[in-house]
Amino acid sequence: MASSRAPDLTRRGCIMKTFASILLLIPASLLAPLDGPTERIHRLIDGTQLQGRARVTQTEVRIQTPFGDRVVSRRDYVGPQQVRLEDLKIWYRGATDAVADRDLAGHRRVAEECRARGYMTGLRRELNAILKTDTDDRWARALLDRLAKDYRVHKLEGSSKGRDLRRYIDFLFEDLARRDNVGAVFAGSKVRGLPDDLVYRPAMKALKHSKPRVRWLGAHVLRAFGGKPNRVQELFRRSLQDGVWAVRRECVRSLKATGDPSLVKLYEKQLTNPKQTLQVRSAQALGELGFEAAARPLVKALADTWRPNRVHIVNTRQVAYVKDYDVEVAQTAFIADPVVDVLQEGTVLEVALISVSVVRRVYRGALVRVTGADFGVDPKKWRAHLDGK
Repeated sequence: MASSRAPDLTRRGCIMKTFASILLLIPASLLAPLDGPTERIHRLIDGTQLQGRARVTQTEVRIQTPFGDRVVSRRDYVGPQQVRLEDLKIWYRGATDAVADRDLAGHRRVAEECRARGYMTGLRRELNAILKTDTDDRWARALLDRLAKDYRVHKLEGSSKGRDLRRYIDFLFEDLARRDNVGAVFAGSKVRGLPDDLVYRPAMKALKHSKPRVRWLGAHVLRAFGGKPNRVQELFRRSLQDGVWAVRRECVRSLKATGDPSLVKLYEKQLTNPKQTLQVRSAQALGELGFEAAARPLVKALADTWRPNRVHIVNTRQVAYVKDYDVEVAQTAFIADPVVDVLQEGTVLEVALISVSVVRRVYRGALVRVTGADFGVDPKKWRAHLDGK
């Protein structure tokens, strides 16, 4: 029995040695498990590299990234790369140390490098830094629009059931938009194409949210609802009272989408508001609207800054003294009745507010946007320009 088994064991040993030799020739990246909790840099057949965790099925590979899930077919997936995330983190820290906070060009450069290396965490951070400085940055917005088409942010995305759609829309406004600026822009891209009757109410509710990013998203989405008159009052109120300029600007843009020139009248009334903050914000809103009818009210407001209201300040000291006596004669006596007067001593100052350079710059900027010309802060030149049209 022992002699009959010996040849089988010998053959098996040879096979195992041959198999082990073959394994030594295979790159370690191809031997790494595809499905697992470890984050890796994964490569697709088109050369794209992605940081994330891969989940593999018979037909597709789902890569979980900081932007969402990227789903590709098995034949479009090359495999994990021999790149250590720790090395990428060290490179990223060195790259960002050389970039100032508001250096948009520097942040774009680092973001492009992060995208090429597949470091999605760094890419998201750089995009957030760009959007924090300029919400309207075209490069960042265009890139995020492209990324939004490739990544799935929720398991219910793509469902056609009404209940699932409501849950998905609530997720976009209540969860995704709250995370960061990238999440808000992502949510704005994902909302496009969803049923209007399901999106309108969450967007109106978002205008009152405590997070500025969610309020911005609500105003941004309401741009597509020009036929809803109920939104005008809330957008107008928010465009003047919100403490964040990006939110106020997006509210004005949503109002501008209606194309109604009567909006100029609403903001014109606020140019004479006793609160200077509302005057400035109204001028900014008129500049953002860009309607020609806003030019003359802005010129009038600019001229009023050169005629500041004057007030008087009186600082005096009052002294009472007896200036005379009234003598009254009675039958048996004379009575001296003192006459008391008041002496006022002090200073009277005439005061006028003349330091209004900030307000004038706001009016000038709004006029430049409305007319396309620039005549500084001289109201006479602006009037001559408008009369010459």
